[in-house]
Amino acid sequence: MLKRTVFLVMVAALAVPALAAARPHEVQGPATLKGHGFLRGELQATDPSLSVRIRFRAGMVRVVDLAGDLQVTCKGRPARSHHNRKGQAVYRCAGRAGRMLVTGSHYGLALVSMRYVLELPDGVSGTLSGRFRSTAPAGGDSGGGEYEAPPGTP
Repeated sequence: MLKRTVFLVMVAALAVPALAAARPHEVQGPATLKGHGFLRGELQATDPSLSVRIRFRAGMVRVVDLAGDLQVTCKGRPARSHHNRKGQAVYRCAGRAGRMLVTGSHYGLALVSMRYVLELPDGVSGTLSGRFRSTAPAGGDSGGGEYEAPPGTP
């Protein structure tokens, strides 16, 4: 009984900070997002040929095709794909260090990693939840803390 209670308290102690940091943020390109831990959300592109670059270290990326036109390239280990119960294509890329190139008009994204970098081109926008910082496209830092919304967005 005591072992179960200690285990549940430990799991709760680890889960609460991860969930507390998972506030949804509106993002739009061009932007570079750097972070660690969990990241989840949806991205949409005005042009389906726009590619989002994802670099990660010691983690896993899962992408779900919501529009039917998703193309995924995974460098490192090959991307694994299957279809979920709704018939949507699901791609998964995992490893110690990896790169992923995602092209499509609308897709869901889930990422768990020690460190990650997302490069959003102009024309890509969406909602992401997680702990990350936004930097300027040229590599300059836009300030500390979590995501800062671009000027003109609520």
